[in-house]
Amino acid sequence: MDETAIGETRTLYPGKLKWGFVSLIMLTMAGFGIFFLISEGADSGYKPWIAAIFGSLGLIISLVQIFGKLSSLTLTSEGFKVRNMGREKDLVRWQDCLGFGVASIRRNKMIIYDHVQDIETLQGKVSIGLVGASSSLPDTYGMKPQALAALMNAYRAKALAGS
Repeated sequence: MDETAIGETRTLYPGKLKWGFVSLIMLTMAGFGIFFLISEGADSGYKPWIAAIFGSLGLIISLVQIFGKLSSLTLTSEGFKVRNMGREKDLVRWQDCLGFGVASIRRNKMIIYDHVQDIETLQGKVSIGLVGASSSLPDTYGMKPQALAALMNAYRAKALAGS
């Protein structure tokens, strides 16, 4: 990790490899749905329609994640902002977080943290019961989960040391 860059504004985007794999799965799903719609015609039932529609929608979303700039994580000296599919959340200040870690649900690893405003809410309590913290990030933004947690902890430590 480049220590000189800690505290400077840094924007991370979703990993292209992960979303490329999702695109391939969605393309396959849509392709099978369309194939069965064409080959079986009106007798194909509803399953090929579901596969074609959801596969196509999933393909569009995954391609937007790869080529668009609609999702990001921006780290600043004051805190971080998450933008997911164009919707930007408010700045989360470093002093409002109690540190960052990694949790696993099945094979999915995610960045977790306790946010002081969320700890006492019902949603926060449920989240603490499920993953061990009140909040999480929607993506790892092309980084290994442990590396992103370490980077965010370094930003937080620098911000708290300066305040």
